[in-house]
Amino acid sequence: MHLSIRALTKRFGTVTALDRVDLDIRDGEFVCLLGPSGCGKTTLLRIVAGLDDASDGRIDLDGTDLTVVPARRRGFGIVFQSYSLFPNLTVAENVGYGLKLRKVARATIDERVKSLLALVELPQIAGRFPHELSGGQQQRVALARALAVEPKLLLLDEPLSALDAKVRLQLRDEIRALQQRIGVPTLMVTHDQEEALAVADRVVLMRAGRIEQEDAPERIYLHPKTRFVAEFVGHMNFLGPADRDRLGAPLLVEGDRTPTEGCTAGIRPEHVALDPAGAEGPNRFQGRVKSSHFLGATTRTVVDAGGVEIIADRAGGAVEPVGKPVAVHLPVARVTELRP
Repeated sequence: MHLSIRALTKRFGTVTALDRVDLDIRDGEFVCLLGPSGCGKTTLLRIVAGLDDASDGRIDLDGTDLTVVPARRRGFGIVFQSYSLFPNLTVAENVGYGLKLRKVARATIDERVKSLLALVELPQIAGRFPHELSGGQQQRVALARALAVEPKLLLLDEPLSALDAKVRLQLRDEIRALQQRIGVPTLMVTHDQEEALAVADRVVLMRAGRIEQEDAPERIYLHPKTRFVAEFVGHMNFLGPADRDRLGAPLLVEGDRTPTEGCTAGIRPEHVALDPAGAEGPNRFQGRVKSSHFLGATTRTVVDAGGVEIIADRAGGAVEPVGKPVAVHLPVARVTELRP
């Protein structure tokens, strides 16, 4: 299965919600659309689902133009954050609803429902109604219902955002494991960076209707291409041209080169090392501890290096005395050049 999106555009009056978006989803791939509210990620998913029309562009599924195919005939499974279960139907009836509409034999529906409830680890609740279930259980049922029709593509619109933190973490892992077992290509919308990094084969980070960067989760985190990506995913020390001048020595970025003029250099706090004062070598800058706090899994230390504040996060590190002289080491291979 290959879903191809080309130059997809959506306008609401004078507002452009999607601006010539290109995206491919391959067979068995889990892709996350990530970004802040209003970036266009939900609009993109709804157009793929057939719930909204595009203003321009094309969507193809294995060479078939989907823009002329109504939502009910696209063969996609959809799960929303609000579950959208039918309150007057039992769990089993909800899961089998799509099959019933397709006039599948009763015995086949019963067998399929039984299999799916076992798959989502809820075989004991077939006769219950939605109001008798927890939020996590309802979302599992919604997922089973979406999978019942053997979808060509699974679409998940913020499926975990209505759940509390503990249930969200558990169900996040279960959705990923389930998707890997059945191999259905999946497109999920989320605003949660950790969620996207944890489940996706590929993260598509959107900004103002455009794709800012699409990459494997580790590359999105370790090699952001722009300052926006670096700020949205995790924490980053940013060193602009003025900051680099104040450090008192040249700053090198990955590739052992100086940053391109006008670009910002960035490094994750966990990649910053603190060496003894006076230590020399590439990307070592003298400074003094401004603050240091124990945060449980890490200790966060802020160093003032020539008027530039640099944060260092160290696993299990000791709290440093304020005012202590240190050398901040920014490993060259970990310093990334960021476009505006």
